[in-house]
Amino acid sequence: MTSPAECWEVRLSLEPEIARLAAVRGTKAEIEAIEAAHARSDALIFDLEIDIEFHRAIAIASHNALALNLIEQIMEITRDPGFRAMFPAFTAETGWRHHQMIAEAIRNRHASEAENAMRTHLTAILQWLNGGGEQARVPPK
Repeated sequence: MTSPAECWEVRLSLEPEIARLAAVRGTKAEIEAIEAAHARSDALIFDLEIDIEFHRAIAIASHNALALNLIEQIMEITRDPGFRAMFPAFTAETGWRHHQMIAEAIRNRHASEAENAMRTHLTAILQWLNGGGEQARVPPK
């Protein structure tokens, strides 16, 4: 139906704004849920369900029902094994470290930093998907 690069192009058009909204609108409990999802992640081992939980928690904190619905639909695509086979290997930089930057910006209510951190995160992955980047690979879980 789609490729990882197409999926990330759409995510890049949506998720930076969703992160910005989460920094502005998220409740204390919703921000704690974002941080809890990140805390369950491992810097060296990618876990798809934790990744989905992290991005979904940000969408919930945005208080935009359509954004949440779109993110849930996109994340469902990423669960498809055929789709995952086309996806690049997880790296600590594009995964854990970027998520840490996003979570910190949202926690500190720095909307523009949250937006930029999410853009950095998704752009790095999109560049990798389009053949750029020589990141050290860590095998997925």
